Amino acid sequence: MDYINNKYYKSDITGKIIGCAQKVHRFLGAGFQEKIYQRALKIELSKLCLNFEREKEMDIFYEDILIGNRRVDFLVDGDIMVELPWITKCIQIIKYCLNCHPRASGDPVFIALIWIPAAAGMTQRTFCNSR
Repeated sequence: MDYINNKYYKSDITGKIIGCAQKVHRFLGAGFQEKIYQRALKIELSKLCLNFEREKEMDIFYEDILIGNRRVDFLVDGDIMVELPWITKCIQIIKYCLNCHPRASGDPVFIALIWIPAAAGMTQRTFCNSR
């Protein structure tokens, strides 16, 4: 399946990330700990020679003032944050995070790979308005 849509920033890369995540989910299904999916996604991203860092610590700013830091599951190509929130409920909380994380870290792209047991998985591409 082709996940590239040129209306999105870095669509060629984000499309590859989504494709990798879908492949992992099709193979493993639901029910494992998050670290299992992270390890599998790392393998798939490496196969495509994508530049990424895993468990990347990032600074969080409020009005240009550093207020703390957090770790993102993957930082791809220097500015694409990838989170793997394996959840069974509370999708609204995840959607809220999709809007907050890019704005607070200053990165324009945030991909949440949302896996719901007994469902095929849902992917959300969110872009900060700063670009």
